[in-house]
Amino acid sequence: MRRRSYAWIALFVALGGGAWVLFGPRPDRRAPDAVEAAPAVASEQSEAAKPAPVEYAPLPVFESLETTVVFPLEVVLDLARLDAGDEGAGRSGATARLSGMVVDSAGAGTRCELRFAGGLNQGRVLFSDGLGRFGANDLYPGLALVQVVAPGLPGCLREVRLRNERDALLNVSFARMARVAGKVLGPDGQGVAEARVQLDGQSATTDEQGGFVLPQVAAGEALLFVDKPGLASARSIVAVPVGGVVEPEQLTIVLERGARLTIAVDEPINSGVEALVYLMAEASGAQRRYPWHRVSPVRVWPGGQATVEDLPSGPLALRLFHAGARAKPERVQVSLSPGEEEMVVLHMEPAPVVAGVVTLRGQPARDAVVRLETPDRVGSLLKSYGQSNWMQLEAEVYSNLPSAVQEIRANGRGEYSISSYEDLSARRFLTAVSADGRSRAARLLKGGETRVDLQLEAVSAGASVVSLRLPSRWQALPVRIVVNGEPRDPFLLPPGQDLDIEGLPSGEWLVSATWNGEALVEKRSLVLRQEATIACELPEGAIAGQDEDTRRRAGAR
Repeated sequence: MRRRSYAWIALFVALGGGAWVLFGPRPDRRAPDAVEAAPAVASEQSEAAKPAPVEYAPLPVFESLETTVVFPLEVVLDLARLDAGDEGAGRSGATARLSGMVVDSAGAGTRCELRFAGGLNQGRVLFSDGLGRFGANDLYPGLALVQVVAPGLPGCLREVRLRNERDALLNVSFARMARVAGKVLGPDGQGVAEARVQLDGQSATTDEQGGFVLPQVAAGEALLFVDKPGLASARSIVAVPVGGVVEPEQLTIVLERGARLTIAVDEPINSGVEALVYLMAEASGAQRRYPWHRVSPVRVWPGGQATVEDLPSGPLALRLFHAGARAKPERVQVSLSPGEEEMVVLHMEPAPVVAGVVTLRGQPARDAVVRLETPDRVGSLLKSYGQSNWMQLEAEVYSNLPSAVQEIRANGRGEYSISSYEDLSARRFLTAVSADGRSRAARLLKGGETRVDLQLEAVSAGASVVSLRLPSRWQALPVRIVVNGEPRDPFLLPPGQDLDIEGLPSGEWLVSATWNGEALVEKRSLVLRQEATIACELPEGAIAGQDEDTRRRAGAR
């Protein structure tokens, strides 16, 4: 297929009267942990990718393209099945959908990043287009934390309830922001000075009377965290009115004395790698008052111990995971009391592993990230958490457990050893990515494997292209593209050119195309390896355009 390189970017608006905007290349999508954690937190994400500052290029405007076509060609691509060798092959069960819009202080749609900072989709990043729209249709269900990040805008951190095969909506407006004032009290009812308050991703420190003020908070249900050494951290949802004020008497947070928990792991199995301990309250009420996702997992060296401060009182369950071992028993309970310290000793025994060597160009691939994932991550998580229904994942911001998806780094000799967890699923996806992220390997395990060597090869992820043949066009055509629920920037396609949709992973795709409500391609199944072509016959109006009256009513200039 003939490849095209466009050196132009066009501006044309269609939504409610304005111009469609096509921006430059999207930022790097590797942008994880965005929310600052409490001091005791140990992140479960790989350190291979750190979030970079958000910088967007100036918006170029080109007036050279003219068209009388008002209505855009809308193309929707949904991934039905990803090739087993591709990244994310284990995304079975990722069927929740999210969409929405972000507008700036002037009320106009704005480009931004939406980072999943907690929950089963942690590390995932979505990008809004030039009109502020965003979306995805391949998310894991459960309670998620989503952080909105954009230059020149204050913070925004929201909880979003994602449901299996259901749509969720998240709209954020930075116009008409509110002033939020509150007070933090201790167990004695007195104000707590120098407590750290995080509301909607913004930070403040309480004064001597326990008061705090945040002058600009976006309207909606904002997420609040409060931390003070010696007191149990608190979590709450604050209803922020549009352009209004929240007074201190409307927002008072009472902290209780914190408990201390020391966790020891007795057996020095695979002592060169830290064990992970996940904490979860047994009482549902306590789950919602305390941000458990901020302290899980606790990292403990086998044969050593670690201490977690400022936990809430009440019954607590601990689950231990370690490469090459299994916890014995699987879950341990402990009860915490305010101001008291408890110690719990966890035990483990050797477990079946998959081991091997990762190489790159014949040499050991030091620090390569090796990942083993079950095809049904949600089902595996529910089993490990002792739950029976995915809706129970809405009770708390749950963490991904290693029994469903685990990562480990290869040592200096390229060696790795990782728990097999065949009791959850015989079929598993084993992948390895080089430390610089430029090379990878993938294997589908079917059960019984104990030794798997992986040879990394340079890859260009998402290198496949779908081309829509659009004959007989003599003027520019406005285009809108949505891939897996995520809108790309709208643009004008020059006359006589076909539409190439690039950056797609290999697999089976469902392709739809419409113009002004008329179906041109109806969910056509397409097996995509590198290139694929679809003929798309445009109606007369998409070629000849619309009359002046129609253009005026549609808001075109």
